[in-house]
Amino acid sequence: MIEETEASLARPGLAFAGVFGVTFCCLLAVGAVLPVLPRYVHGPLDAGNIAVGIVIGSYAITGLLLRPFAGRLADHRGRK
Repeated sequence: MIEETEASLARPGLAFAGVFGVTFCCLLAVGAVLPVLPRYVHGPLDAGNIAVGIVIGSYAITGLLLRPFAGRLADHRGRK
């Protein structure tokens, strides 16, 4: 266990690259929904422009309201 810690301290760039890669993938997954969502509301749901605005607005507002709680929950539970 001590050897792994010393090895990770010897290569901080590798740890940074891992954190950067995971963060990039998470943000990419969240952001990939935004270009598709308006077309889905217009196409299969057959809704108008107002419905698209409501859906995109609620997506943004939900993210703004819930991310602080999700961050606190992640800090409270720790790495697992």
